[in-house]
Amino acid sequence: MKNIVFIGAGKIGTAIGGALQGKDFCLAFWDKDPSKVKEIKDLSELVPTADFLFFCVPSWVLREAVKEVASFIRKDTIVISPSKGIEIATNKSTDEVLKELLPAGVDFALLSGPMLADEICKGNLAAAVVGTEKVEVYHKIKELFIGTNLKVEHSADVHGVALGGIFKNVYALALGMAEGLGWGSNEKGILVTEAIAEMQEIFKILGGKPETVLTVAGLGDFIATGFSPCSKNYTAGLELARDGQAKTMSEGLSSFDSVIKLLSGHLEKFPLLSILKHIIKDSAPASAAFSVWVNSY
Repeated sequence: MKNIVFIGAGKIGTAIGGALQGKDFCLAFWDKDPSKVKEIKDLSELVPTADFLFFCVPSWVLREAVKEVASFIRKDTIVISPSKGIEIATNKSTDEVLKELLPAGVDFALLSGPMLADEICKGNLAAAVVGTEKVEVYHKIKELFIGTNLKVEHSADVHGVALGGIFKNVYALALGMAEGLGWGSNEKGILVTEAIAEMQEIFKILGGKPETVLTVAGLGDFIATGFSPCSKNYTAGLELARDGQAKTMSEGLSSFDSVIKLLSGHLEKFPLLSILKHIIKDSAPASAAFSVWVNSY
């Protein structure tokens, strides 16, 4: 029986765990909020049992979570992170944080794609790319999800998968704004096409493969995040367009400063990203900022 441990018993951890229920696994959860987990165990007792260790935490606390348990992780444990975003203090992506902090020899993979937790819990189909350089690690993870509603595929472009998790959030803000501005389907279709083109060029600059943008870790996740009322990025974009400010904090907003820093000297190449900067950082009204882009067609 495989032991699977989840650090983080929030929406995504609960959803992935629920997808794995009923299989011949022993599932255990830990959360900093003990009210979320019945009979919570100490990390020093729980983590060493893990054959697979999921870090289901927001990107801004990933470092803290990994540091807290790193010394308890067995060498043969496979670490899996569905976190999507960037570390604000260092501008590092999730793969870079894991490489830095995990004990030498411990294999890890990113899990990224259209995985809205509410839909997984309903039994709806979801999909993800397993980003790992080792095919054998992918096959072990794939085996976990056989017979579940979460389908997985492989990519060796680990950094590209991490970039997909960052930029789909950022560009999903634009789709939320489009909804808030009352755009039609044609305009949203144009917006999606332009966003994907920009992401492909950004991946070239930041060390990912452009073709990774067209996988479920890029395009698939962008569509799911950008069109779903369940998405905080969609909601934040909607609020920015309608109210001029976002009450909802999202990964796209939290990572925006880091994204601008990463692309310093390149921003003029990306009209959509530049428009988002005017709205988010310069407090420009979304209607005015996007009117220039619309009129360019």
